Amino acid sequence: MGHKFSYYPDIHGGVIACCGCGRCIKYCPASVDIREIVRKGVELPAAKPETK
Repeated sequence: MGHKFSYYPDIHGGVIACCGCGRCIKYCPASVDIREIVRKGVELPAAKPETK
């Protein structure tokens, strides 16, 4: 699952391989809706680097 959001974008110019169909939710034993997690992650502001 994680390869669609980390590995694939790293080697393909930032493109996420998830099409948002929701098939993964059907097979997830915890019924996690990864689409919601990604959506919330996109809404978060980018972390600012710490300065010393």
